[in-house]
Amino acid sequence: MGLRELRFTPGAFLMTLALTLVWTANALAGDLPAKFDYLGPEMKYFTNKAGRELVYIDEGEKDWRTVLFFSGAGTSVQAFYLTEFAHTLRNDLKLRVISLGRNGFGQTGFVPGQTYQDYADDVKELLEHLKVDAFAGVAISGGGPFMAAVAESLPDKVLSLHFAAAYSYKEAGPLRICAALQQDREKFKSDLASWIKNPKVWWDLGKNTSIHKIPAFQDTANNEGAHAYFIRGQMADPAPVIHEYTMLCTIPAPQGPSVVTAPIFMYYGTADKSVVMGHAEFWKARFSRGQSQTLRVYQDEGHDVQYRHWDQVLFDLAGQGDGTLICPKGGKAALVGPDEAEKLVSGGKAALGLCMWQ
Repeated sequence: MGLRELRFTPGAFLMTLALTLVWTANALAGDLPAKFDYLGPEMKYFTNKAGRELVYIDEGEKDWRTVLFFSGAGTSVQAFYLTEFAHTLRNDLKLRVISLGRNGFGQTGFVPGQTYQDYADDVKELLEHLKVDAFAGVAISGGGPFMAAVAESLPDKVLSLHFAAAYSYKEAGPLRICAALQQDREKFKSDLASWIKNPKVWWDLGKNTSIHKIPAFQDTANNEGAHAYFIRGQMADPAPVIHEYTMLCTIPAPQGPSVVTAPIFMYYGTADKSVVMGHAEFWKARFSRGQSQTLRVYQDEGHDVQYRHWDQVLFDLAGQGDGTLICPKGGKAALVGPDEAEKLVSGGKAALGLCMWQ
């Protein structure tokens, strides 16, 4: 018995192909996306009362809990994207993030002489424009004084404040870069210009940092540097970052306790040589009228705690600060009480944070 010969005419072949494509499309129809995938924060524009165009981001739904984000020294508003390795968790916790670009970075033009209070005034205008009535604030590194100024201006709107390895003021402890600035300003300016001309140098986080567990984090950081110093054609003008570091190194700390009474959270590493533990002590004393204070100290960790423990920060921002996020060995990440977390982590039965850190 021979093989049966099958013959297809061109018309029959095209009909078969069409039917196959229709069947495949129908099979996938329920799984096809209903909206575009997330590419990162969208730059939006706002003109303040003085007629100056400002850049901001507004990520998340309008009815979610609002978070004001204050990035580190010398960064643009796009630095928020460096925390979006936890984008899914942020969405699950229903956190809307707003951040206003700072003076001279990214697509925000530079105005010499602006102060922390000028920035706070602009944030106040933006929140009025967006009809935001209350917010939690989170500051990373050099963003600390900016958040403090905003909170002091709008104390009744503050839900909580979160200082993640955040610098305070010169009285609280040394900032290595201040010594270089004060010893030889012209040399410091020249050195800084050479760093920011190459974002890979500016954002070199070193080999021994936890963030290397996050795929493409270093590349994303390098891109943020390019955005901060080149996007407007400013060609790595050092004036904005010199101005910001000068404020950090010279503006004295405000006196007396703050008028803010919202809960305060602090996240600091004992091995952090950039922002020492004295800054946490400053914030504790400054916000002594707070309803509660939570100091999360990470032994032997450095200046990357704001990223390594960003998952914990998100839960705290969402109002779940009574729990500590841990990943038990062989289990799933969960929030547990602080005492239980300490017992499990110190006993080697669990680690802090989401399980992907392990």
